[in-house]
Amino acid sequence: MADLRLDDIEQMLRDTARRFLRQVSVERLLSWETSEDGYDSDVWSSMVGLGWASLTQAAEGGGGANLIHTGIVLGETGRAGLPSPLFQTLVTVLGLTRLGGDPAALLAERLAQGEARAVTVAPADPGRLVTLTENPDGTAVLCGSPVLTEWALWAQTFIVPARVEGAPERCALVVVDAQAGGVGVEEATSFDNERIGVVTFDRVVVPASGVLSADVRADDLETMLALRDLLRCSEMLGGARRALELSVQYATDRVQFGQPLGTKQAVQHRCADMLIALDGAWLATFEALWTASTGPASTRSIAVARFQAARACEQAVLGAAQLTGAMGFTREYPLNVFFRRVKAQQLRLGSVTSQLDSLAAEFLAVSEGV
Repeated sequence: MADLRLDDIEQMLRDTARRFLRQVSVERLLSWETSEDGYDSDVWSSMVGLGWASLTQAAEGGGGANLIHTGIVLGETGRAGLPSPLFQTLVTVLGLTRLGGDPAALLAERLAQGEARAVTVAPADPGRLVTLTENPDGTAVLCGSPVLTEWALWAQTFIVPARVEGAPERCALVVVDAQAGGVGVEEATSFDNERIGVVTFDRVVVPASGVLSADVRADDLETMLALRDLLRCSEMLGGARRALELSVQYATDRVQFGQPLGTKQAVQHRCADMLIALDGAWLATFEALWTASTGPASTRSIAVARFQAARACEQAVLGAAQLTGAMGFTREYPLNVFFRRVKAQQLRLGSVTSQLDSLAAEFLAVSEGV
């Protein structure tokens, strides 16, 4: 049975992260959003120095950390609205550590120490992975449709999970130089303050050394991508909770007809509904993180957490915008940053239809005794 209360170490990690991120004001967020790089390199270097970029490596390698710690830190960066390559770095290190061999482990170490820049290029739907065609001479060819990827223009290297042509149960983990022939990277307009790019692979020749692992089980790859979604839920829930905090503060300070807006029962009920939904989604996410940290990851728990988080976060930011009279959606108001981030992250999880399909498949498998 999962104990979903934060222990002393987890509380200390959360409080340390929150204190560090107090420097991230809304004014700084807006200035970074219009800057050339889209993030603050000094803040990023400090995050690497704090060991945040190595959390998933420590979780996989028995370094005294687990995925719950990763979720806590991402929850705090989400609560701060911080744009940075942290999420992509953590996911990439996780994939390299879980699915790759010795060369992948070396690359994961360099990423965790901030000595390299790499992101994972994989769509929300595992069924749309790019295809790797193996050649008799040991080389391979990578082809795939456009994939929206956070911090693609920041990366020097792409880590690409691919389906091996002619072997439906086998996948590969491939490393590709961002400047290689046939690799296309085009900046795209993002709804939030995370920089994204469209990455395409048009018959990219991959040498034998570029195939980090040629025999990845499809189930293992899908589990890793599901864990990526779970970590995204953690970050998204942090942003949604900040939106709720801003709403409560507004309802407390805003006076109408001589009384604070928050004294109205309808407003109190709306805030309570938002809090209950977010608490339930966080508990589902925390339980899935705990399961993945203590044994095999449960795709069923992850499917529940993903749907719960997407629904609760949407409810929270829409409620926040309505409670502020839609002023919260204007760019001049702090809530705008979190509204956009939560909505963009929700879309990156995949469509509601695909989430419901995944959830239904998990429960149908239970009813059929699978």
